[in-house]
Amino acid sequence: MFPCLISGICLEARVPLLPFEEVETPNALLNYKTIDNSEAMIRARENRVSRAPVVQPDEKAHDSTHLALQTALTTETNLSIQFTQIQVVLTEISILVNTMQATLLEVQHTQHNMQQELQRVSMQVRGLQYKDFSIRSEQHTITSE
Repeated sequence: MFPCLISGICLEARVPLLPFEEVETPNALLNYKTIDNSEAMIRARENRVSRAPVVQPDEKAHDSTHLALQTALTTETNLSIQFTQIQVVLTEISILVNTMQATLLEVQHTQHNMQQELQRVSMQVRGLQYKDFSIRSEQHTITSE
């Protein structure tokens, strides 16, 4: 990810990606475990950065390569931490999206059942209206005679 720096020193950020299947699974426990693991990786990287010896420019002014390397490693670690935080947020969003999809499917299923029940009741009402109309017609015919 980093191009070659001063004096031909090349660095490359290597951050393990979350498996795609793990992000997409509706199993929230698995995803929360992934979030916990990612947060542990963030804490480990932050600890490494905080424990890394800070190079003072006046002490090591003659060693610009060492200073450039230290700066690049700190930058790489910070970017790795940010990338892992983004992965955690994406996993949480995936969990929310899966939950919303499941809720939407349940609402659609309930709506479908309610429509079927409404049609059934509507048919019963029409049947009762027809019977009532038939009885009134018969009564009217009998009274007319």
